[in-house]
Amino acid sequence: MGQVSLNGEIVEFDGPAPQTCGEACKLIDGFLSGQGLSIGEIKVDGAALSLEEALDRGAYQTLAFTSVSPQVQLLAMCRTWKDGAAELVAKMDELSVAVLRCSWSESHQSVVALLDGVRPVVEGIGVLQRFGAESEAAWGGEVNVSFERALEGIDRVVGSVEARDCVALSDGLAGDLAASWRQVIRCLDEAVIPSLEKEFAT
Repeated sequence: MGQVSLNGEIVEFDGPAPQTCGEACKLIDGFLSGQGLSIGEIKVDGAALSLEEALDRGAYQTLAFTSVSPQVQLLAMCRTWKDGAAELVAKMDELSVAVLRCSWSESHQSVVALLDGVRPVVEGIGVLQRFGAESEAAWGGEVNVSFERALEGIDRVVGSVEARDCVALSDGLAGDLAASWRQVIRCLDEAVIPSLEKEFAT
């Protein structure tokens, strides 16, 4: 029978221990959510896995969970969103030159792929925006302004694609879109992350 631990302590279950990783994850997640916490790290037989991967795993020998507060998890996500946005800005700059040299079909495919890549970061910043509003964080207003500009930059690029205007598309990518997302990165790096580190980091 496998052994389950939480924050270094062996977990004693009421009844038999869960037979699969998926069952254990659901039980631990339910227990932590009742305490206002969530799963931060999972190690199955010594190997770190994401929650999605662990849910799909069957038998195990050892299963180690580490809990994390939602605030600390948000801090980690902000760092991920900042890094993701930085990668996207580099692609925007590259693409602003490429769309003037490539065929329209190539440019169209590249821009669609870029916008697909932007979507997860947009969703993430949307979560951050709501958290800032609900918590009345000092950085909330700055996030709102930079995020709205970033969304406007996306709208301009989409409009250029629909108009099949390569010059406007190039300008939109290098200008509005890249510049606005640089502001989002600056906001995360200089306002949000330092504030969360000060308030929530453990």
